[in-house]
Amino acid sequence: MSIFCTYCTLKCNDTFCCFGGIRHQLLHLLRIMASLTRIIPWDIWYLLMTTLKGKTVVIGITGGIAAYKTCELVRELAKAGADVHVIVTEAAQNFVTPLTLQTLSNNPVHTDMFALIHPEAKSWKYEAGEKNTKHDPRITIHISLADRADVLAIAPASANVIAKVAHGICDDLLTTTICATKARVVFAPSMNVNMWENPITQGNIKHLRDLKYQFIDPEEGELACGYKGVGRMADISKIVEFIKKTCSKS
Repeated sequence: MSIFCTYCTLKCNDTFCCFGGIRHQLLHLLRIMASLTRIIPWDIWYLLMTTLKGKTVVIGITGGIAAYKTCELVRELAKAGADVHVIVTEAAQNFVTPLTLQTLSNNPVHTDMFALIHPEAKSWKYEAGEKNTKHDPRITIHISLADRADVLAIAPASANVIAKVAHGICDDLLTTTICATKARVVFAPSMNVNMWENPITQGNIKHLRDLKYQFIDPEEGELACGYKGVGRMADISKIVEFIKKTCSKS
């Protein structure tokens, strides 16, 4: 006897299925998933289903006009469930304010390597069983950030900070944290096309790649300086996906 399924309103000859409901619902769910995987590649499907809940992402912002885009990056990472901590260099503060980033990340923003963190700061309390409990965050901020990070992403990454890291220079909170961390470090460069193509810059990038640092290459287009070419920071959605994929491996 042909009747209508109570779940999808389609005709179905399986009386038990229609009246039981659960079996038919599972069948439809499997059909939907099968159709989606034909449209969406498995790696993208995985990213769509992945959140950053329980992951700590440290974002470093250097001086460049693309710094304003990083506000959206911080917002998207926080929405995905990440515990986001932001380091803003002195130069970057000419483009974005710590208050904006603190509002978007819901965490204190770090600008000074020698500033003390208030002992009652919610985001800096270590619970029993949490990793790196041996470090007191009130004393060594760069070590605490370095140890807590699952991923440390520098966006935008200027030619200056790339050169510093490539040569082991640690003269501010960001470069010191990069040096101290064992987390995966990701650079999202942003600079003038001539600076990007400069053999010194490319040599620094090659050196860092050889040391297993990761890069999200800049895109080609019209740059803020008026030039056209490669140098524009990668799209925020691309950076978010890259961080998600990197976190899944950590």
